[in-house]
Amino acid sequence: MKKIVQNILLVTALFTAAASCKKTVEPVINNPGNPSVEKPFPIQLNKEGNAVNVNYNTDGSIQSLITSDANGNILVNYIFSYENGKLKEVNFGGKWKYTYTGNQLTRIESFNQQGQNRYTYDFVYNGDKVLQKTEYYSSTMTPRFKTTYTYRADGNIEKCGIQQYINSAWEMSEEVIFNEYDQHVNVSDAFESYPYLPPAMFSVNNPIKETWSASGVLEQTVDHVYTYDQKGRPKTKKSTFKSPGFPDTFSEIKILY
Repeated sequence: MKKIVQNILLVTALFTAAASCKKTVEPVINNPGNPSVEKPFPIQLNKEGNAVNVNYNTDGSIQSLITSDANGNILVNYIFSYENGKLKEVNFGGKWKYTYTGNQLTRIESFNQQGQNRYTYDFVYNGDKVLQKTEYYSSTMTPRFKTTYTYRADGNIEKCGIQQYINSAWEMSEEVIFNEYDQHVNVSDAFESYPYLPPAMFSVNNPIKETWSASGVLEQTVDHVYTYDQKGRPKTKKSTFKSPGFPDTFSEIKILY
C-alpha cells in the first residue's frame, strides 16, 4: 500500500505548499543562456537506471522533463506550458491541467492519451500551507484518497494522514511521520511526484527519517542519507526501507546541477 500511497502523496513533503511549507528561501533563478547564472534546481536526476533531464526556459521555469532509460531511449517527454506566469499544462501524450484560485494551486486534472479526464486532485489551504489534498475519479467525482497535513514550526511537514474512501465512507489507511530533516535546500522532491507539482509546494529541507504506520502498527521506516556539493545542495540521496519481517531494500538518486 505504501507505494500506492506514495504516488498519491505528491510529497515527500507535501509541498511546502503542499504543503507549503514554504519557507521562502528560493535559490537564484537560472538563466540557461548565461552560464554564469547558476541553476537552482537539477539538470539531471538518475535513479535505478533511468535519467530525468530537466530543461529550463530563460526565466528559470521548467520547459521539459525528459525521462530516458539506461540506453538513452526516451521513455516520456513532459512538455510544460504557462499562462500569466503560472504552470497551465504538462503534456506527455496525456496531460495534467492546473487551476488556480488567486496564486494558489487548487486543482489538477489528469487526462489520458484519449483526452479523457480520469482523476482530479483538489487542494485546501490555510494561509499558504496545504492542509488537505483529495483525489477523485473525475467521471463521477467519487473520492479515492484524502491526505491531511500538519507542520513543524520550521514549516516542514511533520505528519501526513492518508484516508481511503471505501463503501461510501473514509477509512484511515496510513500515517506518515517525518521524524527528522536536514538543513539543506530540498531540490529533488518535485521530480519524484506525479502529477508534477512546482518545487515551492514541497518541504524546504530534505527528510532524513520517515515512519509509516497503519492503525498504529509500524509498517516501514525510511532512512535517507545525503551527500552535498560545496554549495550545500544534495548530490546523492541514498534511502533504506525497513519493514518488519522483510529484508531491507535500497534506492539511490544522483543529482547533477
